[in-house]
Amino acid sequence: MAEALRTDDRGPAQVEVLPEHVCWTLLRTVRVGRVAFCGPDGRPDLRPLNFVVDGGSVVVRTHRGGSLPVPGRGGAVDIAFEADGPHPGPGRSPGPDRPALVWSVVLRGTATPVSGTTAALEVAGLPLAPYWVEAGDVFLRMTGTVTGRRVLVADPHAWAVPAGVRLTASAEE
Repeated sequence: MAEALRTDDRGPAQVEVLPEHVCWTLLRTVRVGRVAFCGPDGRPDLRPLNFVVDGGSVVVRTHRGGSLPVPGRGGAVDIAFEADGPHPGPGRSPGPDRPALVWSVVLRGTATPVSGTTAALEVAGLPLAPYWVEAGDVFLRMTGTVTGRRVLVADPHAWAVPAGVRLTASAEE
């Protein structure tokens, strides 16, 4: 069970680990996420994209030859997918006595092409609006392990540099 964020004499807890069902609920509140994958040169890459939650998976639409790798039929690509946003709910507007809450959910797993006529027709009916005028011809379904965190945003003054302090780029300076 997740430990609730607290404010007491020990100060506010900064991070709350979220249960899986809360992660899926939060993912359904936003439409834009980021997917990380290994590019063709073997180096990590990251792309923003729109998505929709379908049961226990994330579905995206892309096209062959784009920046997101599309595996062949029956293949899979290792991915990490992340989306975040402000914590929903009444009375959660930040203020002097109420710091802002934000959340982040990460899905680590694989992306596989949706194949078969029935499956393709089902995902084609999902509310997945493309960013680009040219709609992609490939739907990818991302599945894997979902984890999430709710974070109490630090007071910006906590990071302020006191007057007279000189910042350096490295410990050697």
